[in-house]
Amino acid sequence: MVLSLNKNKLVIKNVFVGLKSKGFSPVINESGFITLPINGSTYLVLVDDTDDGYLQIILPAFYFEGTGTRDNQEKILFAANFANIESKLARCYCIDGRVSTSVDVLVSSVSQFVDDFKRYVSALDYCRSRFVSALNRKA
Repeated sequence: MVLSLNKNKLVIKNVFVGLKSKGFSPVINESGFITLPINGSTYLVLVDDTDDGYLQIILPAFYFEGTGTRDNQEKILFAANFANIESKLARCYCIDGRVSTSVDVLVSSVSQFVDDFKRYVSALDYCRSRFVSALNRKA
């Protein structure tokens, strides 16, 4: 994904306005990404610079283990794989001990994205819950 605020300022603005109209509290951060606090978690919305119909919603670093032992890393990977198998749309991944989940969507309009946003957040939350469930089971 190529990210830049220059080409897609209008898409970002329209997503921002649309989410605000649905009762969310979006903020455009210093990097040009939209951040949204929802139920104690912060979600990111990213717009691809080369394809304004491709958006990504991320629930970043909801779990942090650090590098840890090989055994801990295996537990995290098992839990992430389990979450991916159990989840629709959202995917869980681990980078440098930080576990995140994301949804990649292709939309024909910003209004379609905004209308379906709650469903995307639900998919992210479900993926996170499946990860935590698998991690607790593997402990």
